Amino acid sequence: MLIIVATWLGCATPAHADGQVWVLASVTKTLAERWRVTGDFAPRWEQDASDYSRSVLRVMAARALARQIWLGGGYEFTDSASVVTRREHRIWQQVDARQRVGAWTLSHRGRLEQRWLRLAPSVVVRGRYQLRAAHPIARSNRWSWQVLDEVLYTLRGTSLGPAQGFDRHRIGGGIAHALTGHVTVETGYTWQYINRPRPIANQHDHLAIFTVVARY
Repeated sequence: MLIIVATWLGCATPAHADGQVWVLASVTKTLAERWRVTGDFAPRWEQDASDYSRSVLRVMAARALARQIWLGGGYEFTDSASVVTRREHRIWQQVDARQRVGAWTLSHRGRLEQRWLRLAPSVVVRGRYQLRAAHPIARSNRWSWQVLDEVLYTLRGTSLGPAQGFDRHRIGGGIAHALTGHVTVETGYTWQYINRPRPIANQHDHLAIFTVVARY
């Protein structure tokens, strides 16, 4: 249903298109049986990958509520490197859950964000839900292919910032390879639809994704 809605929006609404490159380096450390911390660095290039637009830094802590359920929160800082990007401070609270369905591994993430954007007079509150699904390739325990679907909705908008309502939708897929027992690399493509306030044209983004994840 989400894919049908996104396709309809993309066809029915005039939109500007942009090609981007997103890179993510992520390190997660287990501190105790039920606690873990994560640090991310995520540079991004926009304007058809010609403009280095932002540096994103994140830190997060989470506690296991059950074997496959984690409750956590974090902080994110976006440093603008381009006139098309605004500096932003963000905190969030989230729940992660993982389940096995046959050979598939499904990962659910629900997140509530509070965003402080440069020039915006008040905080923006946004909810988001992400579903990831991974499946081994040819019975391999090192290679897998994966798909992603994520919907973001602004619950509280602000002037000079996002308006209340549907914000964006992401659909993607890619391949992951476990280099070691601790380090995994991923590469893939994500299509992103952004709902802009009028009279600004809505936007389609074609994202090339490169990720390195280390877990200890």
